[in-house]
Amino acid sequence: MKNIKKYPYTPTEKPTNTMKQTIGKVPEWVKHIANWWSMGNISDEKFTDSMQYLIKKKL
Repeated sequence: MKNIKKYPYTPTEKPTNTMKQTIGKVPEWVKHIANWWSMGNISDEKFTDSMQYLIKKKL
């Protein structure tokens, strides 16, 4: 690969399989929480707190 002095090439670590995004359906729990939020049943803060918690716990 040819390096351009202004923009030199710097090798970086390639993502591992665990870092790849899976393509598929949106989990039902995401749909339920998003629906509650879209209907005004939970606040923006409660929505983001819930999503962050569930993502951190990998549920």
